[in-house]
Amino acid sequence: MSRTRIALVGALVAALAAVSAVSAVAAPPSSDSQNQTVKFTNRAAVQLSLDTPTVDFGAVDPLTQYSASGGNANVKANAAWTLTMSAPTNFTESGTGTNTIPIGRLSLSAGGGAYNAVVAAPSTNAVATGSQTSGAGVNTSLAYHLQLQFGDAPNTGSQNYQAVLQYTATTP
Repeated sequence: MSRTRIALVGALVAALAAVSAVSAVAAPPSSDSQNQTVKFTNRAAVQLSLDTPTVDFGAVDPLTQYSASGGNANVKANAAWTLTMSAPTNFTESGTGTNTIPIGRLSLSAGGGAYNAVVAAPSTNAVATGSQTSGAGVNTSLAYHLQLQFGDAPNTGSQNYQAVLQYTATTP
């Protein structure tokens, strides 16, 4: 190989090396970044469930005080909560019966506490209070006593007495 060719090949190799070096030192890849804020307002929320929708004392008379379990009231809340119950003025006969018995014959024990006579709306009956709960919630056991009096009329025919108690859980 001649000196000229060797010089030409050497120059070509040097030129390629220089181009490769410039490519390797070229500007780094471009990037940019921005921040994004994600926000929300977490409202106070509460959920109530009763595991026993109907409490049936069966056949009763004024000679005995009767007891029945009302199951559990389960409250789930992300803030402090209060559980109350409101009741109608009277037990009324189902169907076409016209007799009534005062709601005060019924007493409620919440969480194993003392029995207190149920008061009629517009008053409410305090049941329980608590703070923020876990996902499982907090159970409050409900128990009832029923004590009739001799002045309370027996039900008519196949009717029975009933009252709908409304439990309400609230957060501030």
